[in-house]
Amino acid sequence: MLGLVGIAGIHRFAIGEITMGVLYLFTAGFFFVCTIIDLMNYKEIANDYNQKMAFESFHVVKM
Repeated sequence: MLGLVGIAGIHRFAIGEITMGVLYLFTAGFFFVCTIIDLMNYKEIANDYNQKMAFESFHVVKM
């Protein structure tokens, strides 16, 4: 929600995509087009991030 009404790209920083976050920040989320697309795809973005974190956690515990 912050990306839509406040700082564009904050959601990209939160999931570790720093380059995209900076790009969103300086272009206002590609002029809000990409921000709106991310708003529609937030479940997929969150699921991908959660799977990545679960995979990394599994490998840490496995060691």
